[in-house]
Amino acid sequence: MRVSLAPLTNDLAGEYGALLARNARHLDLTPAERHRTPAEHVAEWADTTDRNIRFAVLLEGRLIGRIDLNPVSPPKYSLGYWIDAHHTGHGYATAAVALATRHARDELGATDVYGGVNKGNNASVAVLHRNGFVHVADLGTYDRFHLPLDGGEPRNP
Repeated sequence: MRVSLAPLTNDLAGEYGALLARNARHLDLTPAERHRTPAEHVAEWADTTDRNIRFAVLLEGRLIGRIDLNPVSPPKYSLGYWIDAHHTGHGYATAAVALATRHARDELGATDVYGGVNKGNNASVAVLHRNGFVHVADLGTYDRFHLPLDGGEPRNP
């Protein structure tokens, strides 16, 4: 399994849009999200106000998903990700999360990474658990998980 991360760049916008459209039901996308053009993706990625660090999840060089690190309160980051429905269940999301958290620690100096998972998304909960995340809060429609990268105890911010 050769999973890697690469910056989500403009040259991937068309491929990304097609992958997103194929996964509209899997990701429960709104109609507006389903029909974004490559130019709209490029414009979203160019907007630096959210400061998200966006990565393409690649399997042997082919785009299979996305993972973001959101600098909520550096050195604390939140994590968001999705994998193509046809590529779930093979450990690719687990590998991508491991790569992203390693990047957060080694390149960004992150001390904490948090992840939120919608209720019922047991596959994503399992991905986080396999990467050492611990459940820290029930927030109604979703649960919060925490991975301390500084050797501290898991906590809710």
